Amino acid sequence: MVKTENKIPEEQNQDQLIDLLHRLGLVLNFRDHPILKNTNVLKPNWVTEGIYALLSDENLKTKTKGIFTPADLIRILNPERYPTKRHGYLIELMKEFELGFALECYPPQFLIAGLLQKDQPDKTELQGETLEFQYHYKVLPESIISRFIVNTHEKIHNQIYWRSGVMLQYQENNEIYNIARIKADPEDKKIFITISKRQETRRLFLGILRDVFQKIHKSLPNLEITEWVPVPGHPKHDPLKYSELLGLEEMGETHKVIGELKLKLDLRQLLDGYEDIGMRQRNFKGDRFVDIETDDSPLTVNVNVSDRRSKTINQHGKGDNFVGDRVEGNKTG
Repeated sequence: MVKTENKIPEEQNQDQLIDLLHRLGLVLNFRDHPILKNTNVLKPNWVTEGIYALLSDENLKTKTKGIFTPADLIRILNPERYPTKRHGYLIELMKEFELGFALECYPPQFLIAGLLQKDQPDKTELQGETLEFQYHYKVLPESIISRFIVNTHEKIHNQIYWRSGVMLQYQENNEIYNIARIKADPEDKKIFITISKRQETRRLFLGILRDVFQKIHKSLPNLEITEWVPVPGHPKHDPLKYSELLGLEEMGETHKVIGELKLKLDLRQLLDGYEDIGMRQRNFKGDRFVDIETDDSPLTVNVNVSDRRSKTINQHGKGDNFVGDRVEGNKTG
């Protein structure tokens, strides 16, 4: 703590100084963390060098794919600088920085998301109709998907995860309602969310996932992001920019016309599939909507061909935007 001998006697002023030093990287303070709240690290390089030693360990990178045990900490870390009694503290800091999480097993094991295997495992295909949502980035930091995996690790489905993606599940009363595949494409600088199974809870689950991404996005300054949704019934067509759809609705437009497809989409019904109207209006009018928004969403689609010249999309009930599992051209497979 900042002591009164430094001529900063008031507790509030001490807290403000600690916050400033924390932001400058001169002191690490975790007053809101239940385990770390009574500890300040006056030499942050103690933390960064300890974590770097784990991230650069060849055994963790090539053999265990990011999984380590307390014995690995003893093997990897310098015992004089990192005594065993401080290992638990270092692990808690890694959790705080969203670098890894504890696996549900005994003896204890921990996983560093950034060291997961690169290859996408089997059993990541989703069956039936799906709800899809996309984030497009000008620059896609690798940390976004790894932090997302750490933040959602309690929802991981069948322990399926890899360096650029994860399978998650939404359940109620011990019953799995939905399964989602979240996958980053570093080359195209996009992240794809695809949700299958129960139609009634897809929008809810999407909202939960978007909320996690929103928190991560907010922590990264100057990040340029846009959100996109597929054209119902036309997975091969370029997706629609979500902010444009919201803007059209705000202007009083009732339909989105896609001439080359001879499609006329009902805006209200389309957007209701992704987000409650009250929620999206608050977000769009609020100052946080700048090419980046993040809330809840879904939609049911029946394509009615009225004549040879035009088609109108009608959505019914609580559904969500049904499209196929693959969106060709956008690498969601």
